[in-house]
Amino acid sequence: MSTTSTPVPRGILKKAAAAAPPPANATPPPREQQITLHQAQQLQRRLEEEIKPAVPIETFERLSQLPRVRRPSLSAARPSPEDAREFLNAVQDFLPREYSDLIEERNCLGSCGYALCPRPRRRYEGEWKVLKTGIAKTADLNMWCSDECARRALYIKVQLDNPSYIRKNGQMVIKLELKEEQAPIPQKPKDKVEKLVKKREQLEIDKKKQTTQDAAALAAERGDVGRLARQVEVTIRERSNVAPAKAPEPEQQDANMHLFIEGHKMTFGIDKDSNEDSDDDYLPATIRM
Repeated sequence: MSTTSTPVPRGILKKAAAAAPPPANATPPPREQQITLHQAQQLQRRLEEEIKPAVPIETFERLSQLPRVRRPSLSAARPSPEDAREFLNAVQDFLPREYSDLIEERNCLGSCGYALCPRPRRRYEGEWKVLKTGIAKTADLNMWCSDECARRALYIKVQLDNPSYIRKNGQMVIKLELKEEQAPIPQKPKDKVEKLVKKREQLEIDKKKQTTQDAAALAAERGDVGRLARQVEVTIRERSNVAPAKAPEPEQQDANMHLFIEGHKMTFGIDKDSNEDSDDDYLPATIRM
């Protein structure tokens, strides 16, 4: 009698194979992945280094009190070197929005928004202001004392918005500079002399004109109707004779012959009641007005 062995059943599911350890000679990831990872690490490090801390409140208070040196010879166009240096060194660490906060802080104190200007800001009323160049908001105009200071302050803001860096004490800082002011054109000595001569001539003309006006006013007060008070226009016309000239009478030819000129007898300076000549025969003719 033969004995047969019963086969042992086997499962149809395969067992999960264990993860094989990486071979010792495994290749590194591709070069593109290494470059991308390196750039990401550098960007993260740069962001952590370039994040600037907030500007201290003491800095805003200090810049709001500028300019410290105030003399008649100094102005926003020509500030003192100490104030200009302090302003530029402090604003190098500002962001554009922090610079706008500084302008607002100075306006709250009633000062011009430009930190190197000693004058107060404008105070236009209403919402809009009509200017020669157009219409502007009074809120924008009241930030400054004048349009010149507005240009000076915005010149700094443009440099903060588009910074260019320089190395200073081993660190990269923003390069800032004040707006260049145009110097007045010097006058030549010859021009000064000509200007003085013209001014003197004008003074002489004004003096003569004033003298004439004073004389006319004085004559009007006195009631003088002379030539200073008024001018009389005199028109001389030739006398027209309607009747023909008559010859002198025979009895008067001998006595009054010297009074006749071309048949006309002169009557001025002669007494009408008598035929005798008066003492005024030879007085010159006068014009009565």
